[in-house]
Amino acid sequence: MEQEIVIRRLGAQDLDEFYPIFEEMLKVDIPEIASKSDFFLSHDYTRQNIQSNLLFPKIAIFGAFAGEKLAGFIWGNSTYAGLGFISWLKVVKELQNKGIGSKLVAYYEDFVISKNGHVVELYCFENMKSFYQKLNYEIIGIREKGYFKLKQYILNKYLDS
Repeated sequence: MEQEIVIRRLGAQDLDEFYPIFEEMLKVDIPEIASKSDFFLSHDYTRQNIQSNLLFPKIAIFGAFAGEKLAGFIWGNSTYAGLGFISWLKVVKELQNKGIGSKLVAYYEDFVISKNGHVVELYCFENMKSFYQKLNYEIIGIREKGYFKLKQYILNKYLDS
């Protein structure tokens, strides 16, 4: 029997469970930036900064829970001029390939629509490109030398019918 997944907006009370998962994502899950994880974790994504982000209304961080356990998260903005932007997506290793990532993306898309948004955009590396394409995201550009001079794909999906 498949375990029920409940998705909700994360708050400051979730920091202790969220931060180690976020840290693992930067250090292990994204090979392109793993060597830069100390930079991220000591500058933009310190525990204190993430706690502030969890409280900031213009940032939308949603968690997927399998029972009481945080199974993954999606980090986006609360839309600006109709555009939602996905910054980070992570599902814990033992629960990957069970549809949780797709559910998180769909939940964020519904959130963007609820804010009168019409498009979601994101940047990703080669290893995540096919995941987003399966969810009907289209490559609209390639940044050959993006962050840290790494190749990034720019994808988006129009949400209006």
